[in-house]
Amino acid sequence: MPAQQEFRVWPARYKAWRLDIHESSDHYHWFATVEVRSVLATLRVDKTLQNAYGHGVKKLDKGPRLFISGSALVRELQRMGGREALMFLGWLETNIIYPSQRKRGEVPGIQAILTRSPSIDEATADSEDLHIRVPKAPEVTKARAAHHKPQPAAPAVRPGGGVLQPILSHWRGQETLGRSFFVSGLGVLFWTFVLLYAAFAVTEQATYTGSYVLRQWLVLILLLLLGAGWAWWAVGLMRSSLRSYQQGGRFLPNLLAYVGALAFLLNVSAFSFNVSQEWVRGWWNTVTRQLSATEVVHDPMLGRISVKGEIGFGSYEALEQALQKKPRLTLVQLESPGGFVFEGLAMAELIRKHGLDTVSFEHCESACTLALAAGGERYLGPNTKVGFHRSWSFRRPLSKSWSKVDHMMADYYRERGASDEFVITALDTPSNRMWYPNHGLMLQ
Repeated sequence: MPAQQEFRVWPARYKAWRLDIHESSDHYHWFATVEVRSVLATLRVDKTLQNAYGHGVKKLDKGPRLFISGSALVRELQRMGGREALMFLGWLETNIIYPSQRKRGEVPGIQAILTRSPSIDEATADSEDLHIRVPKAPEVTKARAAHHKPQPAAPAVRPGGGVLQPILSHWRGQETLGRSFFVSGLGVLFWTFVLLYAAFAVTEQATYTGSYVLRQWLVLILLLLLGAGWAWWAVGLMRSSLRSYQQGGRFLPNLLAYVGALAFLLNVSAFSFNVSQEWVRGWWNTVTRQLSATEVVHDPMLGRISVKGEIGFGSYEALEQALQKKPRLTLVQLESPGGFVFEGLAMAELIRKHGLDTVSFEHCESACTLALAAGGERYLGPNTKVGFHRSWSFRRPLSKSWSKVDHMMADYYRERGASDEFVITALDTPSNRMWYPNHGLMLQ
């Protein structure tokens, strides 16, 4: 096709995509590969198409775009297969290819078929296989009238439709690299904010009354949704960067986007788990029936409630049940190596609410100190070891900085009368060590 040939450019619409059809004077059609690729992201790169179809892929103007002929595009769609490619092929043949063949006289029109006289062979043929069934004239006339009747434009609906369309488009890598990074990134940030707000509401210590099972499941579901949102953004960005590079985009920006998204994806699970790791660990203990709740004994003979063992989920409920027994006891003995901070704070609030006193004769460490400090009157045996340290986390077990949980513990210790110097020393102690202040410091 000569380079100086004039083309008539007219628009066509496939679903929500607009394609500019370049029609030559002899009714052959060409399509910009970049526009076809917006419909089918898996279309091969221009260089590969040129090698496969030769003169069927070339430039038609002074711009950088390459165009593929109608016949070459039909063969490429047949090679691709798949539902989307075959749907596009059906639309292309019905609306573009067949009408152009009729204009070129390569296929007869309906009127020619109707007015053609049957040959002798057709009239006398006994074989049913050789007979061409011609539609009745009234039906054809109706079909022609319906064909030529102006039809209202169909509404533009992209695959997926509605809210799902941009979500699926990003996941498949069909958006531009900038849109995938910024627009989808803002969307996932909003998603993160909503889910974290919901997680903090579920784990609010002030509203906790020992019903931990439902909260554990809610926290797990929220964290899974949070991780799914981040994975959606990272995978979509990786696919978009690959698609951008295949379409001739610059190597370095696409490489940075791909590697950055991959590195982000690898850290999703660790960060998600660290958001509420106590609740996730508690959920695992619950579903595997490995609960480590303290042993709580209501002992009227000794005049106290004895709390011994690790402070796990269920310890709050055990203490609450002991407080409801008769006679009412006002002294709680605590002997524990610690456990979950959240459960320890809940037990401390229960002790404060009932105006109880606390005592320890052997050892009270880590989260146990929260319950010990809650007593109206606090007593220690002569050899009691009270141990303090910073909270522990899966993601940063030996971190030097305080976490949100550590700041919450610091505020609680100050509220119970501890000095700033005492609090700083206690929570500056790493989680793999223990600080045992002497009884003189404890009395102060």
